[in-house]
Amino acid sequence: MIKEPLTEAERRAFDEQVDALEQVFQSVDAVSGTGGIQTCQGEMETVLQSRETGMLQPTAQTVENLAQGLADAIRQVSPIAEGTSQGYGLTTPAQAEEFIAGCRAAQERLQQLLDARGPVQE
Repeated sequence: MIKEPLTEAERRAFDEQVDALEQVFQSVDAVSGTGGIQTCQGEMETVLQSRETGMLQPTAQTVENLAQGLADAIRQVSPIAEGTSQGYGLTTPAQAEEFIAGCRAAQERLQQLLDARGPVQE
C-alpha cells in the first residue's frame, strides 16, 4: 500500500504512536528468546522503518501481530513463572513474573493506543 506523504499533524500523531510502542517494548525486549517477542521485534522494525519513510502507518494487522506476539510471549514464559521450567534467559520465577507483568503492561498500552486511534484504515 502506497500512501501520500503524511501531513504534519498526521506525522506528529504517528510519531507519538511509534514512541509509545517503542517505550512499551523496551520493557520486554530484553527477553528476546521467546517467539512472541521475536514477532514483536519484527513488527516494531517495520513500524520504525515506516516512520523513517513517512509513507506507511502501522496497520491493523501490525497492531494485531504485536498483540498476538505479547500473548504468545506470556504463554511461553508462564511455565517459568510457575517454577516448572527455565529458559529464555529467565532463571527464577520472579524474573518470569516481572517479564509477564511487562508484557501485560505492553498489552494495556497497545489497547490504549487502539482506543485513542479509533477505526484503523487499511
